[in-house]
Amino acid sequence: MTTGVRVWRRRVSNVQMDKLSRMKRKKKKKKKKKKKKKKKKKKKKIDVVGQKSLFPYHAAPGVVGLKLFIDDLRMFF
Repeated sequence: MTTGVRVWRRRVSNVQMDKLSRMKRKKKKKKKKKKKKKKKKKKKKIDVVGQKSLFPYHAAPGVVGLKLFIDDLRMFF
């Protein structure tokens, strides 16, 4: 303590002291977690002339559609 300065302390019960010390304590801020951005997958386009008119069910997603499509091509050639 610095000289010549008197600090007056109130008489405080233990419970109140606890409250005071809790009040004086600074609240720690929680760090926010950064959300990872999901990368969008690019769809592969299959270019065949008139594929929609010839094979309407080719719109089936993924491998099934491709397989049906290829089978149909084999039928024609």
